[in-house]
Amino acid sequence: MRIPGDPTPGRIGPYHIVGRVGAGGMGEVFKGWDPRLNRDVAIKVLHPDGSAGEERRERLLEEGRAASALNHPNILRVYEPGTDGTSSYLVSEWLEGGQLRDEMSRGPLSLQRLLDLAVQIADGLAAAHAQGIVHRDIKPENIMLARDGSARIVDFGIAALSAPTPPSTDTQTSTVSFEGGLSGTPAYMSPEQARGLRGDFRTDQFSFGVLLYEMATGVSPFRRGSPVDTMAAVLEDEPKALSEVNPRIPVAFRWIVEQCMAKDPADRYSSTEDLARELRRLRYRRHEIQGESPKPAPGSRARKAAAVAGAGAIAMLALTAGTMLGDGDAPRGSFVPFASAAEYEGTPAWSPDGQTLAYVQDVDGVLQLFVKRVGDALGHQVTQGRFDAERPFWSANGQFLYFISLAGEQEALWSVGVAGGRPELVLENVMRAAVDPDGTRLAMFRNDPQMQFRESLWWLPLTPEGQPIREARPPFDTVVATTAQLAFSRDGQLLVWLYRLADRSAIATMPPDFYVIPKDGGSLRHVFGDIERFASLPQFSWLPDNRHIVLALPDDHLGNRHLWLADTRSSERREITATHTNESDPAVSPDGRRIAYASDEVDFDLVLLSPDGGTRRPLLATARNEFSPAWSPSGDRIAFVTDRSGSLEIYARSRDGQFERPIVTGTEFGAGPTRTLGDLAFSPDGSMVAYQRGDGGSFEIWLSPVNGGTPVRLTPPTDTRLYQSAPAWSPDGEWIAYAFTEQEGLSQSLRKARVGAAGESVHLLDNLLSFTPVIWSADGQWIYCETPDGLSRVSAQGGEPELISSEPALALAPAEDGQQLYVLTASETSGHFALARIEPATRDVRIVHPDLGPVPIANQSIRGFSFLKGEGFLTSMAKARSDIWLIEDFAVPRPWPLRLWARAR
Repeated sequence: MRIPGDPTPGRIGPYHIVGRVGAGGMGEVFKGWDPRLNRDVAIKVLHPDGSAGEERRERLLEEGRAASALNHPNILRVYEPGTDGTSSYLVSEWLEGGQLRDEMSRGPLSLQRLLDLAVQIADGLAAAHAQGIVHRDIKPENIMLARDGSARIVDFGIAALSAPTPPSTDTQTSTVSFEGGLSGTPAYMSPEQARGLRGDFRTDQFSFGVLLYEMATGVSPFRRGSPVDTMAAVLEDEPKALSEVNPRIPVAFRWIVEQCMAKDPADRYSSTEDLARELRRLRYRRHEIQGESPKPAPGSRARKAAAVAGAGAIAMLALTAGTMLGDGDAPRGSFVPFASAAEYEGTPAWSPDGQTLAYVQDVDGVLQLFVKRVGDALGHQVTQGRFDAERPFWSANGQFLYFISLAGEQEALWSVGVAGGRPELVLENVMRAAVDPDGTRLAMFRNDPQMQFRESLWWLPLTPEGQPIREARPPFDTVVATTAQLAFSRDGQLLVWLYRLADRSAIATMPPDFYVIPKDGGSLRHVFGDIERFASLPQFSWLPDNRHIVLALPDDHLGNRHLWLADTRSSERREITATHTNESDPAVSPDGRRIAYASDEVDFDLVLLSPDGGTRRPLLATARNEFSPAWSPSGDRIAFVTDRSGSLEIYARSRDGQFERPIVTGTEFGAGPTRTLGDLAFSPDGSMVAYQRGDGGSFEIWLSPVNGGTPVRLTPPTDTRLYQSAPAWSPDGEWIAYAFTEQEGLSQSLRKARVGAAGESVHLLDNLLSFTPVIWSADGQWIYCETPDGLSRVSAQGGEPELISSEPALALAPAEDGQQLYVLTASETSGHFALARIEPATRDVRIVHPDLGPVPIANQSIRGFSFLKGEGFLTSMAKARSDIWLIEDFAVPRPWPLRLWARAR
């Protein structure tokens, strides 16, 4: 062990001493190294000469254990107390940065910086006080500033030690001790401390008020010529009014400081959370109040009496307002980046204490779980699996994470400790899940045993003998879903969104629906009746009021998702974000003050793969999207979809890139919006392009002349909502085969329709996979498609399918001989894809290139795939970027009576 005072680095306990950084009257502070976790630490060591006393040593250990339980971004983390021989020490987070004192030495802080730091320090104090821990020595020397400017409170409850800086020679700002083990700093101590009393959380409020006063003015309110005179001023004197020292300080801030510095603890805040809340509101409204003219501020008792009288006058108005969304005000908050690595990051989930986020991050093509504490620079990787870890959520006690990943050939629910380790299988056949806030049960959607690719709602009691139980209350006793989402409120209500079947045996589906399922029995409640907005999969998270949710919905233009605040009782909604990017996967913190979400952008570019797949080069790459390309039969041009004009259009481009012109624009379809374009396919003679167009209701195959002309539908219009995709021309150009799903039905089928005829389509095969590629063979005999068994072929006249390969096909293209197929398929490296060539007649599969790299993370990340001899493979690949952001200080708009009352205050 290293003896304190010896300059030679050594060890204390398991820690290596790197160097000495400070000392005080009771001990020394060292920078250390923890070889077990490979991290720097700060080590505070009491003097071993007995000057601290056995009682003080025991208090160090006791309060160190208490402080180590605090987990807040504005409190320096204490890892552990310990003893080594006769030395007692405390190990904490090592923080690069300086003291608040250094910043204050340059003069009064700007209002924005003052409020930012005030909110952070108050939040840290509120978190500590909620745990029954009081600091008793709040001062600038005990507030550290990280390199990013954020604040950390240090030396919580252990004021006998100095901050990790050289000792101060200023007796007014140095910690002093009294009989009975009490301590404090004269210029910042409370009146009760000056009387020798221990005090409670309101002692910290007084010291914090003194700190705020000095941050705002650059002047200490009580400092006198000696420590004794300073303590007498704390007891007897009123500080000079803030308005006299700094007239630009808002009235509301002056009131907060005066209430903190009330001589009587009963006149201070009844809880530090109330103090923090007032500061957050003030920071939020600083632009509104910065122009206030100074007015005399009443004493704290008078303000309380005025508040009571005002509350009585407005009570009836406030009661009628309830908790409806406010009229006129938009939900507000400040936007802060949280995780912005170069790799894809998404689906954030808050820990139960609201201090840490779990999320997924792309690691070499596989989504892995990460956790990151608010305020930390780096996240910690939790899983190391071969398959994607998706949709994470925390256990109720915060000790481990649940997530969805593969188990064999189906998705399953897994759990893993927050620190990492080997994941454990919880239950097979789980598509989505959520845990009840009290940790007693899971709600899940599982594949229905009687219907393939259909999901039903189940419950799993979290007991050793717990078994899955299907939800039997109407309508879930008969309803199954094609896809679903779910989330628990804080009081145990389950909100479920599902795109549902009318019953388990029917073909017809009902519109997508939201249901609120009560915690303890009772009927289900249907919410959000204007369901058309939820035609695509929404994501949502409850606010702690158990009434509002934050909801991610697509817009009416390009389908970008944005965040909305929605009321589950009134169905009223208010937009929170509206940008050119996507805001998705919202997660509301347990206190409702933060919203985490994924801000993602997907950019498709046209890419040319060499015939052997060995090289990849961009053919057309811009800041806008270009996707679903197709070679013309002659190879002299390509067609592709782009949104360069702000709406989706189809363009033709010469092979050498010398000319471009639009084939299809949005104006050609009348007033209805074009929501999707894709799946381009040239006719055999190159004169026509077939493609899918969706208007938000039906998705149909259309045909357009390459040289311009009016688009026409492949099949006659119908009142039924259709989903047609993946058109493939017959070699003679007379027929088009395509994948078909009635949106009033379930299974996807293979059909064909004669070009230019008004007759109905011809059914060829049932049970295709979603987004299946379709290719017509060059001899016209076969149509290739993807079935649940794998890549198959079916006669052009219909019949039973023949399996060609059990490997899934991401994309298909005819080879140069017109008989064989090129296939993009899964690589042996999980999350990567490979290029193969298949002889359908013999089912021979030859790997052309074993690893083309990771499959991009995006919906249908590879769009379009066609081969031209001498050129290679033309496709489009997504470049997905997703970061995680926070909306800080989020506030639900209040009804107008409450806003009126707030302004009156």
